[in-house]
Amino acid sequence: FMFGLFTQVIRPDTPLMLQVLYGAEMSLMAFLWFSFVASVLSVSLIRSRFSSVQHIFERFFGGLLILLGMRVALEKSR
Repeated sequence: FMFGLFTQVIRPDTPLMLQVLYGAEMSLMAFLWFSFVASVLSVSLIRSRFSSVQHIFERFFGGLLILLGMRVALEKSR
């Protein structure tokens, strides 16, 4: 996933220092995001409330992914 994102902003002629900067920035943002999520979900009250509605999120995003997959499949067949 990260390589896929990385290749969207890096070209073969991009200076090495800029490549390193992009890589460090993306790594830092990922670390901060996952640290935030882990910290928030470590709170018992938040975790228990999230667990009670988790099935709704799972169904919604599962349906969204199915629709996206169908769209991709139909686009490729045209």
